[in-house]
Amino acid sequence: MDPFVEVLEDAQHQITNLEDFLKKITEVNDETRSDFNNNISELSETIEDLKESIESSKSDPEFFKISKSEISKREGIVQKLEESYRDLQNQWNAKSGTGKATDGSDPFVRYNDEEAGPSNDEGFDSFNQMQQEQMMREQDIHLDGVYTTMQNINLQARTMGNELEEQAYIIDEVDGELDRIGGKVSRGMRQVEHVIRRNQERASDCCIGLLIVALIVLLVLVIVV
Repeated sequence: MDPFVEVLEDAQHQITNLEDFLKKITEVNDETRSDFNNNISELSETIEDLKESIESSKSDPEFFKISKSEISKREGIVQKLEESYRDLQNQWNAKSGTGKATDGSDPFVRYNDEEAGPSNDEGFDSFNQMQQEQMMREQDIHLDGVYTTMQNINLQARTMGNELEEQAYIIDEVDGELDRIGGKVSRGMRQVEHVIRRNQERASDCCIGLLIVALIVLLVLVIVV
C-alpha cells in the first residue's frame, strides 16, 4: 500500500476518535484536557507527516512515480484534514470555555519557519525510507512469484523429459519389431521368387516336349504321304 494512504488512514481514524471524544465528555477537567491535548497533538503530527510526504513527492515526482494531478489531489485532502483539525480545536475551546479560535493562527506551532528545515529533512528521509521499504516489499513479492514460476517450469521440464525418454524407448522397440518384420518379408519374397523360377522351368520343359511330339507327328505324316 502507498505510505501516504496508510498515514491518511491514521489521520482519519484520529479525527473520528476525537469527534467521539468530544461528543462523550460532559465536563472538562485535567484528565480530559490531557487526553484531548495528546490526541490533537498526534493528529497535528500526522497531518504534518502528510504535508512533508507531499513536499517530498513534489521535489522528485519521477522517483516516487506520482503525477502532478495526484499531488494536487493530495494537497486538497490535507487541506480538508487541517480544516477538520481547526474545527475540533474550536469545539474543544467552546466546551472548555477558553474562547480561543484557531482560524487566525497556525495550529501546527511546532512546524514554524525556524524549525521547518530540520523537520522537513527528517520527514523527507522518513518518507523516502517508507517508499523504499514499500518498493522492496513489492520486489520481494515479484521475486517470489518469479521463483514459483521457475519451479513450475522446472517441474514441467522434468515431466516432459521423462515422457520423451518413455517415447524414445517405445520408438526403439518399434524399430526392432520393424526390423524383424522386414527380415521375415525378405525371406518370404525370396521363397516366392524361387517358386516362380521353378514353375517357369517346368513350363519350359513341357513346351519343349510338346514341340518334339509335334515334329515327330509331322515327320510321320510326311513319310506316309
